[in-house]
Amino acid sequence: MLFKWRNHPLIVKNSSKKCSVTWEEHVDWLKRQLQDPNNHRIFIAESMSLPVGLARFDRITEELAVISAYLDPGYIGQGIGSNMIGIASRELLLTWPKVMKIRAEILKDNLSGINGFIKAGYLPGDGCTLKGHILYVYKRSSTESET
Repeated sequence: MLFKWRNHPLIVKNSSKKCSVTWEEHVDWLKRQLQDPNNHRIFIAESMSLPVGLARFDRITEELAVISAYLDPGYIGQGIGSNMIGIASRELLLTWPKVMKIRAEILKDNLSGINGFIKAGYLPGDGCTLKGHILYVYKRSSTESET
C-alpha cells in the first residue's frame, strides 16, 4: 500500500524527488524507518477502517522534526489530509516530548498540501524557503509542554 501510494503520479509530482522508487529502495527505506523509532515515526491514517494516508516524521535535532505526508489519491479533497496531519503532529509531540517544533517542507506549487498543513495548525516559517519549498511549522504549545 505505501509503495503503491508513493509511486502514484500525483504523489511523485508533489514529492521532492520527482521520481518513483523501486521496490528494493522502498523496502530499504521502510526498514531504516522502522529500526530507529527514536528518530523516525510513521503514522497510518484510516477512514472507515481503511488505510488512507501516511504521516512520516524524521527527527533532525532533539528539538526539531520534519514531517512528510500524503494521502491515497482517492481520498484527496475530503479534509482527511489536514485531520491526519494535525492528529499525527499532536501524537508525535506526545511520543517525542523534547521536540518543540515540526517543520513541513512543501513544494511551492503544491497548493493542496499547503492548505492541508495550514488547516492542521501549521504556520508560515518566517517566509523562509528551502530548495523550491515553502516552510511551515507546528510549534509545541504551552499546554502540550505540560503533558
